[in-house]
Amino acid sequence: MSFQCKAWYLSHRGKVREGNEDSLLIGTKIVTEGDMNVAETWESEEVGFFCVCVADGMGGHKAGERASALCCEQLAHINDESKEQFAERLKSINLSIYKEAELDPECSGMGTTVAGLVFLGDDLFAFNVGDSRVYRIQDQFLNKLTKDDTSAQALEDAGVWDQSEVRPATSHGLIQSLGGARAFKEITPRTYDCSLKARASYLLCTDGLSDMLSLDQMEEGLSPEKPELIVNGFFKAAMDEGGKDNVTIIYLEVERSL
Repeated sequence: MSFQCKAWYLSHRGKVREGNEDSLLIGTKIVTEGDMNVAETWESEEVGFFCVCVADGMGGHKAGERASALCCEQLAHINDESKEQFAERLKSINLSIYKEAELDPECSGMGTTVAGLVFLGDDLFAFNVGDSRVYRIQDQFLNKLTKDDTSAQALEDAGVWDQSEVRPATSHGLIQSLGGARAFKEITPRTYDCSLKARASYLLCTDGLSDMLSLDQMEEGLSPEKPELIVNGFFKAAMDEGGKDNVTIIYLEVERSL
């Protein structure tokens, strides 16, 4: 069992930040410190075991870029492994980011979020650590597959905040991330089963998109028939709303093949 995949992706520093601390991974393709103004395309006809993800680095002094890139590099070559084994892989990446930070004082506290999809033969699951997101696109609607590791998510779980709204500025605090603290902290990665009978489309993004646009705005942006126009439209809309953060977007079409 394998998958036929095509992706349209874009990563940009936004209007406010001096650099781009985001990274993305599609199969073995890694993009770091991107400054793309239009979407580019990746395609593979037969892929067995692979990961697609976005990572939002933090730390400054080039540390955020290093953390998100390190995460993507270590997810670029995965094997046939269970969700539990993959969660252990993420825990290992968490440790490696802390060890990397110990080697350079300017990197102290560097870290990254990560969210993505893992394709393992006949299995598919989503995952995240932090507040980057994975959505499944169904009938012009977005179904969020991941749960943010934030105080805002706690508000949503308590029924105080509706995820269809832009996240409150006071509720961005991360409950966990890969690295991100001066002293080592354990993490509990989240994984989510996904069913794929024939084909499906997914949207992956960092909070540079989801913090700029409401769910309604994002769903309105799904109207163009061409995926590259969707990605470019999301990017333009985020910039029109102020482009306050780095923004990274992947639109992924997947078809199961026997």
